[in-house]
Amino acid sequence: MKVLHLSYSDLGGGAARAAYRNHQALQSIGINSQMLVINKLSTAPTVIGPTEQAQEMLANTARLIIDRLPLRHYPQKTTHVFSPAIFPARELKRIQALNPDVINLHWINKGFLRPESLPKLGKPLVWTMHDIWAVTGGCHYPEGCDRYTSQCGRCPQLGSNQSQDLSRKLWRRKAKAWGNHLNLHIVGVSRWIADCVQRSSLLGNYPVDVIGETLNPEVFCPRPQALARQLLNLNPERRYILFGALNPTRDRRKGFQHLQPALQKLRGLPNTEVLLLGTAHYSSTIDLGFPITCLGKLSDDLALSLAYSAADVVIVPSEEDACPLVSLEALACGVPVVSFDCTGLKDIVRHQINGYRARPFDSDDLAHGIQWILDLDHDQTQQLKTAARQTIETTFAPQHQAAAYKKIYANLLRR
Repeated sequence: MKVLHLSYSDLGGGAARAAYRNHQALQSIGINSQMLVINKLSTAPTVIGPTEQAQEMLANTARLIIDRLPLRHYPQKTTHVFSPAIFPARELKRIQALNPDVINLHWINKGFLRPESLPKLGKPLVWTMHDIWAVTGGCHYPEGCDRYTSQCGRCPQLGSNQSQDLSRKLWRRKAKAWGNHLNLHIVGVSRWIADCVQRSSLLGNYPVDVIGETLNPEVFCPRPQALARQLLNLNPERRYILFGALNPTRDRRKGFQHLQPALQKLRGLPNTEVLLLGTAHYSSTIDLGFPITCLGKLSDDLALSLAYSAADVVIVPSEEDACPLVSLEALACGVPVVSFDCTGLKDIVRHQINGYRARPFDSDDLAHGIQWILDLDHDQTQQLKTAARQTIETTFAPQHQAAAYKKIYANLLRR
């Protein structure tokens, strides 16, 4: 069985890293798996990147500019990612030349593929949905909007009051291109994603399964906290609260606006500091109630595992998230997670077993969850740490994920 994964990148961003781990998991059980990407960051020989680097860099720039041109008509657009997908696909001939048995789609935006490309692929398709762009008129997260269950239009993320706006036009392009005639099986990386697919007006009639993201549990594993802190030049006697996001203070979906008041309520906790992962700087005007250490953007998995292992608790206060890798990576390192009881985090954080799920979006309860974990005695803390690791080994291990995908591929090929 020959599987080809299509993803904009192999390591650049959460969805790309998840796709790459999916590819590695399949290889580990003997499946002939390759990736085709536009933005190759790994050195893996089974990841196929651009043939002409300089030429492709120019093409990438053109892709991004052209793909965003329609958004100029929406000056009230929010800062959230919105993908019109108008750039003609340039990779169809390379895909056809590789001649896979099955194509596994991942994050295919930024000019990689457009809706009209999918029927031309001519192969059975599995679409791993790391967000819900496939079922919307262009947004990747709905921000509480349910217009994707009809035909979009009047898109709040575009700041549009027009029914025939860009979101409605993209919805219609997808409906025309896909209809009900694709040989397609959908994988939602959480029950929340799968529910969005089933409720959608575009792909609600296609089969959908839930398979969570995965990671390498031999890299993301519990490490001695004292050693991790020594290597990161952290105080061995402090208690550390870790929060991670690429744009932690700017991306509202990641919940910094809930984290800040929660931490401020805990201001009196002694001997406690905050670790920011994903950013090298923060504004001196930001008051989190505690001293802050920025760990920067760590792209190396070993360095990430040390950062998690140095922390006492990891906070993931997202309002919407599919299956956030931060939460999986923290649990794999035996570190409890505090989150809200919402979206994909419901599948990962088990209340007062491997972490704490606060009421959405209650900063007081978020603060209570942080303090609850920090106040546990040694034996109770060890129970949480053991349960955290077990969650990964029993539910998110790569061999489980790969076996589930192999079964879906086999069923598609029998149709």
